[in-house]
Amino acid sequence: MKTVFSEFTGIVLASVAFSLVLGAVFGYVMSLLVFSASPFTRVLPAVLTFPIGFLTVVLLGEFLAMSAGSYLPAREAARTDPAIVLRNL
Repeated sequence: MKTVFSEFTGIVLASVAFSLVLGAVFGYVMSLLVFSASPFTRVLPAVLTFPIGFLTVVLLGEFLAMSAGSYLPAREAARTDPAIVLRNL
């Protein structure tokens, strides 16, 4: 079970890193589109902020969901007897 979970942990961490980069780029591009639109320039504030707290909560939730999604099937597979599985094929 340890090897299965360690393989999934690598996938989870790569996914979190990819989400972080993709979310930062997408958020920056969307903020440029919104703040540079002429009807909204007088109404919206001109300060571009990076919401670290919100980003941390989202990435932590993603990490926990993906970790649970990899741990629970690995635990169930580790408890299953291989002879029973092979007999039912």
